Amino acid sequence: MRGSWIAGILLGAGRLSPCLKAQSGNASDIRTGPADFLSLPRKSISGRLSRLVLASGMVLALASCQSEVDSLGGVKGKNDLKPPPSTSVTEAFGDKGAEITLILAKAPAGYVMGEARDVRDGAALAIGELGEDMVHARVADVSKGAATGVSEAAAAKARGSVVLVSYAPSNVTSAIAAMPADQRPLLINVGRQVSASGGVFSFASDEVDSAIAGLKAAAANGRRKFVVFVPSDYPAGYEAGILSAASAAGGTVLASPRYVASSAGVSEAALGAQAVLKSADAVLVLGNTSTVAGLVSAVKTSGAPPKMAFIGTSGWPEEVLSAPSVTGVMIASVDRENRTLIAERYNRRYGRPLSAAAAYGYDAVALASGIIRAKGPAGLTPELLTRKAGFTGITGLFRLTASGQAERKLTPHVISNGRLERMSGPAPVKN
Repeated sequence: MRGSWIAGILLGAGRLSPCLKAQSGNASDIRTGPADFLSLPRKSISGRLSRLVLASGMVLALASCQSEVDSLGGVKGKNDLKPPPSTSVTEAFGDKGAEITLILAKAPAGYVMGEARDVRDGAALAIGELGEDMVHARVADVSKGAATGVSEAAAAKARGSVVLVSYAPSNVTSAIAAMPADQRPLLINVGRQVSASGGVFSFASDEVDSAIAGLKAAAANGRRKFVVFVPSDYPAGYEAGILSAASAAGGTVLASPRYVASSAGVSEAALGAQAVLKSADAVLVLGNTSTVAGLVSAVKTSGAPPKMAFIGTSGWPEEVLSAPSVTGVMIASVDRENRTLIAERYNRRYGRPLSAAAAYGYDAVALASGIIRAKGPAGLTPELLTRKAGFTGITGLFRLTASGQAERKLTPHVISNGRLERMSGPAPVKN
């Protein structure tokens, strides 16, 4: 992020961030090349200060002079350079070419946090590497709710923005998606899926997709009796499609207990399911908080059979993968091999590992940028986005359908050494 006041103060100091370049590519082959970093020259000011202090007794002369200002402290507060609060600066990445608007909700403190921050930073990295001054991005804060989302979408349309990339609360994204297609730009939703039509595309593979793929993989390896744990704050009926898929795969869901996402909550849920766990051969844990690791641990120590298989989902936070209790858990995920293409640069630039949310943010912008570079802003159409050949990105192969869904190949992975590794062989068992 670059505040405009900083750029104004440091005129002539050169670019404030590394210049990242990438190979050009078309929309069907999103590729990145090596990064070229520009280092800013550093001038020593210590030598100049020494010369000022020693030059011809000038310091003594200045000290003996009387003026309207006796000291620098006398004007303190009158001419201070006062930057605006960082939370009030409009965030933008690049300033040339077609606009992509990022629809994000800031946290109460006024900052973009968590996975929304990851989406923003992934998008910013894509702009720097693939924009080639033909695309720039602007962040629209929709933390005040659905009405703000609608007004921001309309404002983006008025500015000529060609696409909205949304990672906002579901009610905000739903309100934007419900707008007439001619009153807002195309909408690529990288958050939780919403009902939509007319130039609206759900880009990410959600937790339900991952859970269903995980159950099918387990069933194919002889695991047919499932217990499915669901967070208590998930919507009623959230697991219905998962239970139906388990049945279609030849399995049976013995129970689907709800759990409170807290230490006490996961312990209580595991103890409450003790009896049914003795008849199960696989446990599926839904959830998007770090308490999923505690639940797996609680189930393992509550008398679960020694060869119990554990299945997680793509909704699990990335940091959970390093918890010892989840080693050996299977998760059906999009192909993660391509993520290594940008993982190092993302980590170096933002100081944290590349997450799934950041990868989706990168790919959404990379997709739009590739089409704009090849066809111009007018070429970014639903017809081109839904071409049958699909696209290849950091998140692997995917295809967008006319119904607005993303079709992605989900591959079974196993958690090992704090990361997901492609799985071969039967579903892993409890250690």
